Amino acid sequence: MTILDKIIADKKIEVALRKQLFPVSYWEASPLFRRTTSSLAKALRSSQSGIIAEHKRRSPSKQNINSSLSVTDVAQGYEAAGVCGMSVLTDGKYFGGSLEDLTLARAVTDFPLLRKEFIVDEYQLIEAKAHGADVILLIASVLTRIEIEQLSTAAQSLGLEVLLEVHNLEELEKSIMPSLDLFGVNNRNLKTFEVDLDTSRTLVEKIPLDFVKISESGISNTASIVDLKTYGYQGFLVGENFMKTENPGASAAAFSKPLKMKLKVCGMRLIENIEALAALTPDYMGFIFWAPSSRFVDGPTPSLSKNIKKTGVFVDASIDYIETIIKEHQLQAVQLHGKEAPEYCTYVQSLKVEVIKAFSIKDQFDFKILAPYESSCDFYLFDTKGELPGGNGYGFDWQLLKEYPSQKPFFLSGGIGLKNIKAIRELEKIKLPLYAIDVNSAFESTPGVKKIDELTQFKNELYEL
Repeated sequence: MTILDKIIADKKIEVALRKQLFPVSYWEASPLFRRTTSSLAKALRSSQSGIIAEHKRRSPSKQNINSSLSVTDVAQGYEAAGVCGMSVLTDGKYFGGSLEDLTLARAVTDFPLLRKEFIVDEYQLIEAKAHGADVILLIASVLTRIEIEQLSTAAQSLGLEVLLEVHNLEELEKSIMPSLDLFGVNNRNLKTFEVDLDTSRTLVEKIPLDFVKISESGISNTASIVDLKTYGYQGFLVGENFMKTENPGASAAAFSKPLKMKLKVCGMRLIENIEALAALTPDYMGFIFWAPSSRFVDGPTPSLSKNIKKTGVFVDASIDYIETIIKEHQLQAVQLHGKEAPEYCTYVQSLKVEVIKAFSIKDQFDFKILAPYESSCDFYLFDTKGELPGGNGYGFDWQLLKEYPSQKPFFLSGGIGLKNIKAIRELEKIKLPLYAIDVNSAFESTPGVKKIDELTQFKNELYEL
């Protein structure tokens, strides 16, 4: 009998006993049972880090991770760190957790809570709702397809989101169904407790696009998250890496900081300047393929590090032109600065590039015009409205973004320079899905030539390095 087999056998006995002690009506009378839940899937879609931090005292593979910390302190620390949500282990015998841990975490936090448990009975869903959970975990390896469907449907009827965890293709294929919200790929084999991140890389293409994808276990550095994001993962469950420290919240904050804000430098032209900037490793480097621009690229562009996404900027270009430029310059992202329709953006998405749809703002902006683009681009970009599309060198009133109605991450542009660092800090406090800062003319000596020293200073201040 494997460790997992033992856990499940013990869990069934435990649940049967709890049913006798606490009938369903007891839990349904709980004040938390009537609480409106929060969406973890929504939080992950709008997050830059995608981190779900875990509270775990011990495990079968490591007898003691950290038993001395207060769950309320850990929960408050995680929320202050800005993670997307918290996973709370509620199994007592093998992991040292309890349902009380879930209730205590809910009492001091507002972000989504996942009840991480070996769920084998609908009764456990009632318990989860009554103790403040927003999400429940189902483990495919211990459930049949019929059981997954019954449990997930029941969970959603209670207002709980469902995270379905798989470890191999067989588990994945039997589990795909509409009553799930998130798919988690566990890099740990629950039968042997061995960990391999290639499990996430291998399975991701088989998970339908409708589901938020989460990589679980074995994530101990930001490089792993950056890599897994390129495979399409939006969430990352991190537990032991934080819990083994004296202050998990501070550890989570330090860990996630480099993941929170992206930097895009646009309007590159000269090879020498591009190579110098590449050493600074911005997340995106933009090349303008619009002839009226003083930064128009009419020749070859160099290859870039895989950590820098080469981005082409276009204005109402023909699809044929965009397809040609994508192939010739090996673009990974396309930024559209004209009046491109949603259907146009959707087609560009089908070319396997990120699509950034730009919108110009002056004194006011009707955010309702974004609605048709919600599913036809990966990011929005907000720039300043001027005589020409983009590149005007001055900003707009960022307070207008307080009315931003979407969870789609966006780029912020418009004359941004060193003078704007403090304002960026203030904007971050509004809890908007600000994904990246896009800079250009404020760092130029001449159009298309960037001041590397000033950009270095900007990046260091942006990340407070």
